[in-house]
Amino acid sequence: MLSRLAENLFWMGRYVERAENTARLLDVNYHATLEAPKWFPVRWEPLLRITTSQESYFEHFPEVTPYSVPVWLAIHPSNSSSIRGCITAARENARSLRDQLPSEMWESINREYFKLGFANQELINEDGLHSYCITAREASHLFFGIAEGTLPRDEGWLYLQAGRTLERADSVLRMLAEYYQDIPTHASHQVEIQNHHWMAVLKSVSAYEAYRKEYQSRLDPARIAAFLLQSHTFPRSVLHNLQTLKHLLEELADITQHNSREISRKLGWLIAQLDYGVPMASLMSGDTHMLRGMADTLWKISDDMGRLYFLARYA
Repeated sequence: MLSRLAENLFWMGRYVERAENTARLLDVNYHATLEAPKWFPVRWEPLLRITTSQESYFEHFPEVTPYSVPVWLAIHPSNSSSIRGCITAARENARSLRDQLPSEMWESINREYFKLGFANQELINEDGLHSYCITAREASHLFFGIAEGTLPRDEGWLYLQAGRTLERADSVLRMLAEYYQDIPTHASHQVEIQNHHWMAVLKSVSAYEAYRKEYQSRLDPARIAAFLLQSHTFPRSVLHNLQTLKHLLEELADITQHNSREISRKLGWLIAQLDYGVPMASLMSGDTHMLRGMADTLWKISDDMGRLYFLARYA
C-alpha cells in the first residue's frame, strides 16, 4: 500500500474517534450544567487541557466561559481538533481514498460531514449542543460499524484500527490525568460533589453501566481508575486498546516487512506498566505524572509510526 494511502487511513481513524471523544466530554459537561445542583462547581477548563487546546483557545477567547468552550470544542473554524474540524479532516482523508473504501463508508462520512461540518454559533445560541454531540457520537458508531462489516482485513483495515485504538488510549489517559489531578475534597457537599465528579469521569467514556456491572457498590476512585486503566474486557480501557494496538502493529510488520521492534518495545513497556506498575496510592493523592508520561509516549509512538510507515511525509 502507498504510504500516502496508509497515512490517510490511519488519520481517518484518529479523527473520527477524536470527534466522538470530544462529543462525549462536551455532552457530559453540558448535562452537568443542567442537572447538577446550583452549588455544584461545573468546570470547563479541564476540557481544554484534556484536548490539549488551551493555548490556541486563549488566542481567540479572553476567558473560559460555559459558552465559549463549547463553541471552541464543537464548531470553531480555527480549532482543527473541534468536532467540526475532525469530521471535516476525516472526510478529506476519505475523499482521497474513494477507490479504496467501500461506498457505504464514504457515503456515511460524507453524509455526516454535511450534518456537522457547517454548524456555526447559532448551534449554541439555540441550545443545540446536545443534539450535535449525539450526532457526532452516532456518526462514529456508524462509520466504524460499516468498516467492521465491509472493509477487507488487509493493510487498510490495520491502519484504520491502529489510528482508532491509539487515539482512544491517548484520550482516556489524558482525561484521567486531568480528573485525578484535581479530586474534589470540598468539606461542604463533599459526597454529592464526588459522586457527580466520578459519574462524569465514567460517562465521558461510556463506562458508567459497565463499571456498575463490574462493581455493584458505590463509586470508588481507585476502582474507577483500575477499571479504565487496566480492564482486559472493557473496550475503552487503556490496557485493552494498547494490547489491541500492539497486535495490529505486529500484523502490519508481518505484512510490510518493516522493522517495528522499537515501537513494539515502547508499547510493551506501557502495557507492563499498566499491568504491574500503576501507583494507585500516588494517583489517589493527585500525582498524575505517570499517566501524562504514558500519553506523551503514545504521541512518540505515533511519530515513530509516521517515520516507519508514512515515509512520504516524514522523510
